[in-house]
Amino acid sequence: MDMIGCVHARKRVMLAGYCATMHFTSAAFLFILVCFSLLVTSCSKESTEPPPPEPDYTLTVDKGDGIQGYPESSTFTYHTKDTIDYLYSLEFGHTNLVITLDSIPVPDSGSFVMDKDHLLKARCDNKVLWKLEFDKSIYYCVPAIADDGTIYVSTGIYRWTDYGSLYAINAGGTVRWSYDLEY
Repeated sequence: MDMIGCVHARKRVMLAGYCATMHFTSAAFLFILVCFSLLVTSCSKESTEPPPPEPDYTLTVDKGDGIQGYPESSTFTYHTKDTIDYLYSLEFGHTNLVITLDSIPVPDSGSFVMDKDHLLKARCDNKVLWKLEFDKSIYYCVPAIADDGTIYVSTGIYRWTDYGSLYAINAGGTVRWSYDLEY
């Protein structure tokens, strides 16, 4: 055999060995691929089950008289991580709005996340006891209160342009007497 034939023969032998190796490697690869697919398929069947539900939490709202807003007084059930918005204000004639979330003071409007059971309370401690309307406006007047509870207030005197009156008012909100004032 000449040198060229020897080289070709060697290439054929090497080529045949390579093909046999390739054929064995492909079969092994195919086997590994099938096993892996079965493994993944069997694992994915377990993960198709829904996750356990997250716990629900209760919101109890206690809104007192003289307060408007939401949520209303009731008991509500929410899912974990739900965001609850609230807004409260005083009705006419009431004062001192106090809002608490789990006994902690909070602003009169805001939001919080349901991460446990909560108690939202809205209360007003005081209310207007009485209201008295006058025929003229009250300008620059500071009411004075006597020892017996009588309230003294003046009306209508503003920059030398109007006449007014001086009133004595009982603690219950009724006029005891009035006196017209002149400039």
